[in-house]
Amino acid sequence: MRLKNNGNTLVQVGNNTLGFFGVPPVTRPAAYTITNGAVDRAINCDSTTIGELADVVYTLWSDLKNLGLLR
Repeated sequence: MRLKNNGNTLVQVGNNTLGFFGVPPVTRPAAYTITNGAVDRAINCDSTTIGELADVVYTLWSDLKNLGLLR
């Protein structure tokens, strides 16, 4: 299946494969393993730590994973 706009392929789906913007579909890569993640939905942009940023990335990753967009 292909989703096109003005003749340009935006998304192409095959058997357990997915490609975007004309890139041929590829098999889904293996899942990442995340340890010590903590849900954090707030960032102080004026004063933050690497650990806090890592927790925000973990939260975003978890949200996308729960939607089925990531493994």
